[in-house]
Amino acid sequence: YNDLKDLSRFDCNMIEGYWVQLMPTVSYLGTSNAFKVKQALRVAYRAHRSQMRKSGEPFIIHPVEVALLLSGMKMDAETVIAGLLHDTVEDTDLTFEQVEAMFGAEVKNIVEGET
Repeated sequence: YNDLKDLSRFDCNMIEGYWVQLMPTVSYLGTSNAFKVKQALRVAYRAHRSQMRKSGEPFIIHPVEVALLLSGMKMDAETVIAGLLHDTVEDTDLTFEQVEAMFGAEVKNIVEGET
């Protein structure tokens, strides 16, 4: 997950589409934190890439909507990042240790508390 080199051009285009929705709502976090949110979006997308909702929509729509809700409430970067990642450990092969290595203990603790 650290380098995400297995993302295809299609995957990158999809991520950019979700980022276009999310970026305006996280601009209050500043450039550095917004970059971290985008990295979390990339990780969440990669983790959920093959999953679909019962409706047939990509599963990633749910964590993106959670992040939009949290950023709309002006939550801190760690909370928005955890919103994107909250289903990854439960539903994919991503581990708490990987979440912590990529995004820190605070994000891992929020994800762990939510899972």
